[in-house]
Amino acid sequence: MLLIQGRDLGTAVGAILAMLALLALVQLIKILLYIVMVAVFALVICSWFSLSGPMIPVLDSMTRPFLRPFRRRIPPIGNVDLSPLILLVVIQLLLMVPIAFAEAAVMRLL
Repeated sequence: MLLIQGRDLGTAVGAILAMLALLALVQLIKILLYIVMVAVFALVICSWFSLSGPMIPVLDSMTRPFLRPFRRRIPPIGNVDLSPLILLVVIQLLLMVPIAFAEAAVMRLL
């Protein structure tokens, strides 16, 4: 018999493990989005101050797949690339709407 917080969960262990796996997946997506945000922000800061180092190619290769669709559609304005800004806004919207909704839905099911 499995007791958690005084409840008998003997027959519902499989469903609870599935919900925990789903919650872990949502958290993993959330962490990955935060990593992309930090990488974009660091790349932008490095480009402003013309910093060079071994991390710049790594940051560029991490962020290029995410920035490419925006760079195709948004032209530079006065030699300023606005695609990182748009990507950061899109990531914030993803974190605020679908990820937060999925997280709340899974928590309600638990």
